Amino acid sequence: MENIVYFADEATKPDTAAQYATAVDNWVLLSNSEDGFGFLFKIFGQLKDIADGISKLLGLV
Repeated sequence: MENIVYFADEATKPDTAAQYATAVDNWVLLSNSEDGFGFLFKIFGQLKDIADGISKLLGLV
């Protein structure tokens, strides 16, 4: 069953474009911040480099 919301007029209808833009901006800030997800992406990059080095040492590549 679908959730359908009816608005009395355009004034009560949420501005989804603005909400989407805000969400994207927040994600960019969070993913680039050392206090946000940025540190995780940095760690994953380092783990990939370590795994590549181990693979080379073992002759898997």
